[in-house]
Order: sequence, then C-alpha cells, then structure tokens
Amino acid sequence: MATTAKILLVEDNPLDARLIREIVKNARILTFELTCVDTLAAALKQLELDSFDAILADLSLGDSQGIDTFWKIQNQSQMTPIIVLTGTDDESLALELLQKGAQDYLIKGQLNRNQIERSISYALERHKILDELKKSRESLAATKEELEEALSNINAELETARRVQKSFLPQDTFKIKSVNINSQYLPSGRVGGDLYDIVPLDDHRTAVLLVDVAGHGVPAALISAMAKLSFSRHIYKGISPQEIFHRVNNELIHYMPPERFVTAILGIVDTQNMEFTHVRAANPPALLFHKETNKCDYLTTTGTFIGLFPDVPFEQKSAPIRPGDKIVLYTDGLIECINNQGKQFGKIKLENAVLGISSLNAKDFNLEIINKIQNYTTGLPQSDDITMVTIELL
Repeated sequence: MATTAKILLVEDNPLDARLIREIVKNARILTFELTCVDTLAAALKQLELDSFDAILADLSLGDSQGIDTFWKIQNQSQMTPIIVLTGTDDESLALELLQKGAQDYLIKGQLNRNQIERSISYALERHKILDELKKSRESLAATKEELEEALSNINAELETARRVQKSFLPQDTFKIKSVNINSQYLPSGRVGGDLYDIVPLDDHRTAVLLVDVAGHGVPAALISAMAKLSFSRHIYKGISPQEIFHRVNNELIHYMPPERFVTAILGIVDTQNMEFTHVRAANPPALLFHKETNKCDYLTTTGTFIGLFPDVPFEQKSAPIRPGDKIVLYTDGLIECINNQGKQFGKIKLENAVLGISSLNAKDFNLEIINKIQNYTTGLPQSDDITMVTIELL
C-alpha cells in the first residue's frame, strides 16, 4: 500500500467537507492527498482527468440523488474503491450498496479520524487483493486458453501420427493361395508401439512380421516404424529370417535410445514345403494349432531384445504345418492384460480359447479372441497395445 493515498472527496456540504479535510490532515498511518468537488458532474470530470486511490462520495448532491449517484461514479471509475458518505443510518441501503460494489458505508454524523483512516486503509487493501485476484483469474484464463490450444495442436498431431501409422499397416485380411491371414490391431492410445506386416514373397511363401517397441505413444510409434522399415527392406532381399534379425539388430542399435528396445517375431509360411520357419527376439512364441490332433504347440526359439547388444545370436526353427492348422502370432499385450483381480490373461487361457474356437475362419477367430480379452478386462483401461495375426492353412 502506498504511504500517500490520493482521495477524491465528493461532498456538497461545505461543513462536512471541511470536517473531512481536517480529519485526514491529522491521519497517523497514511498521508492523504485530498481533491474536493461538490457536484456529480465535477466528480465525473475530475475522474476523466486524474486517477485516485479511493473515492469518498456523498450520494445526496445538488445534481444527483441516491444510488443513481453511486452508479454513475462507479461506471466512470470501475477500478477505484468507493466509500459512501450518508447522513442517515439506513442498514438496508448500506447492505444494498455493499452488494453493488461499495467498499464501505460511513455515517457523516459519526465520523472520526480513526474511522475514516481505517475505512480508507481497509478499502485500499481489499481493492488491492481484489485486483490481484482479478489479475490471477485473467492469468489463469489466459493459461487455460493456451493449454487448450496446445492440447488441440497435440491432438491434431496425434491424429496425423495415427493416420501415418495406419498407412504402415497392411489390409486386415490377406487371401493368398492356400493361406488366409487376418490381423487385429488395438493400440492403447492414438498411436502405439506395435506394428505388423504381411509380405508375399512368391506364389508359395509369405512372410509375417510383428514388431513391439517398449513404451507407448509417439516415441514408441516412431521406433516401431523405423524397425518395420528395416525389417521390410531385408525381407525383400531373400535372406534367411535369422540373417534378417542379425542385420536389423545391428542397424537399430545405433539409433535406439537407452530406455527403448524392440521385440519381434518373423515367420515365413511355405505352402510348397508345408513348413513355418520362424525367428523371434523376446516376443511371445507363436502358437500352432494342429487340426489333425486338436492340440496346440508353442513355437519357441531363443533370441534377446533388438537394439540392446551388437551381434547377438537369434535361433531359427521350422515347424511342419498341415491344411486346417492355424498359426497365431501376437504381442505381449494380449496375454499380459489383467482383470480387476490383477490376474493376467496368460498363455493357458489363450490356448484354451484357441482350442474352443479352432473351427472359425481366421477373421472370426481373431475377433472372438479379442472379444474374450475385452470381456476378461471389463471396466479396466487397456494398458498395452494388442496385436495378433492368425495364419489359417486352407
């Protein structure tokens, strides 16, 4: 609070004006610079010419009476606290004026030095607090607007990223000679760290790739896109899956952030030799359903994460397949999803589900698996990306 307070006194009674001048002259806490006018018109003119810390205003003037006087002064100087002076002790009028914005209500016949000084001091302090609150609200409103704009921009960028990532994915269903392949992809957010690809190599061989990057969101999506491009480039070179993994690992290790790594599985379906050749890097093993025996096998191979260590070994194996068999490839989000008791879906439930719906075609089969997962996790948000690709031998 300033040590000198500029006060505009609006009072048409010379005796009352003189009394107030004498009172503020002897103030102890504040020094007052008092400007006196005796009409509403003069007050409004003065407020146009100068600014004041507070206004002491009698409502009964020669050119204006009652609350209308208060309204006109307040409209002229909305940022200045107004203390009303009146010759009557009317509590209802006082309450109404306080509700309309007056800082205080003083009865002229009861004025003394302490009362006026205290009233002006409190008015100035309250006004200061209200002004700070107003500025805080304006600042919060501006911050809120900036955050909303930033969020809108982020959402627009995420939507663009989602569309770009979607363009990286093949169509859901591939119908190739003797093979029907269906894929289902459920990212946990706008974009995810999972990607997959289905690549026909010739008239009897098809490559199926699943890539899963640790983490979620745009960083994971960028790394998975980079990994998928690296895999795809080497798949078309006609080299073995084992050699593909070796080359992709040695490429990505130069670009991988310390906290990130890639899991993957790559399998090649060969309908001429009726075998499925596969390599994996810490991804869950593919599940092979045998129609002839109505049993399931997990196709296990050894191989660590991609992007952590150079020149690591990856094991390659081949499994015999028959018409009617199904090969299910999936990322860990499918089996590691939890229910409201905190229990994972797990491999056993997946195997039992596969055995129960093995007669369905690849698309209906995948949709039913996803439905079982969603029923198992009812009421809980999806915590990880889920990708599955089912290869159906016709």
